[in-house]
Amino acid sequence: MKVSNQHGDLLLVSVVCVPKGAKEIKAVKGFVLERGEGVHTHILEDVEGVMLFEHNGDIYVRVEKSARINHEEHGIQTLKPGIYKKAIERVYDYETEETRNVID
Repeated sequence: MKVSNQHGDLLLVSVVCVPKGAKEIKAVKGFVLERGEGVHTHILEDVEGVMLFEHNGDIYVRVEKSARINHEEHGIQTLKPGIYKKAIERVYDYETEETRNVID
């Protein structure tokens, strides 16, 4: 897994292509890529040249023109053109011996 961008707990992993059969999601300014705790969200600031897809519960982002994502704590980050699969950072809890998603 090659993480191209990390925006807090949101990871965007470079992939070669969007899977066949993926359904397109309308990309709108302010689209929430991930919700954190409370009102904190990772949102798309720019959608020109951005296409979103869903496949088996996973979200894919195709960026044809640089686009920005924003978060109240992490600020703005620019995504370079490419295809990304959304993932969430995970941590291992040694007391419970379980992994869980990071929530920011």
